[in-house]
Amino acid sequence: MYVIGARTLQLADDLSQTGDGYFAMTDAGQTFTTNNHDCYFVNGTDFARNTVNLGSSVVTIDNAGSFGLGASVTLNAGTSTIRYLSYSVQQIPVGKVFYDLWFDIGASATGGWIATPGGGTTTLHSIKDTGTVAHELTFGATETYVLTGTLDVSGTVGNVISIVSSFPTHTFTLSKTSGTVVCDYVSIKDSVAAGGAIWFARNSTNVSGNTGWIFEAPIPNSPLPSLYNT
Repeated sequence: MYVIGARTLQLADDLSQTGDGYFAMTDAGQTFTTNNHDCYFVNGTDFARNTVNLGSSVVTIDNAGSFGLGASVTLNAGTSTIRYLSYSVQQIPVGKVFYDLWFDIGASATGGWIATPGGGTTTLHSIKDTGTVAHELTFGATETYVLTGTLDVSGTVGNVISIVSSFPTHTFTLSKTSGTVVCDYVSIKDSVAAGGAIWFARNSTNVSGNTGWIFEAPIPNSPLPSLYNT
């Protein structure tokens, strides 16, 4: 689905785009405003040279698509959630601020990949992964991800989520200024946990190249459990 010309598209209801192709708005002067309605895009989106206002919408991406943004797009993420139903490589242009990213991939053995082309720092509220089988969650090598919310990533016994860098031995940084992050049943490699928060990985594997992670559970009956993922 292509929107052509300098048009403003404001949703009056939820949007479900099915069939072939992307949802594309690539002409200068265009504005896409969800008005807090939820959206489903079967193959992802392609926004370029325009303004995107997401409000509190849940934007669902299917079929290995991504929420595609050009570098010149003005993104007002609000408190929105970008939700992926299958493997996705989500590229976040430098300077763009997302709110929540949710990899809701179910029993898919291929996970998600978050990257900022050209490196640099990306700011998000939270990253969540609710996949139910073993898979990887990949972060761009040498990049920094600043979280104002939390990292909500936990596998289960026999279904470990591997948190890895896109380039082995080249680290990525997860940063949060305060609070406590607790991940469970994860395998971590080449990750720097920083920013002042306390980062726990319990029932987890310290593969190599990690700093800042504590590979044990918080002490019972301490103040820390009340701060989990804050």
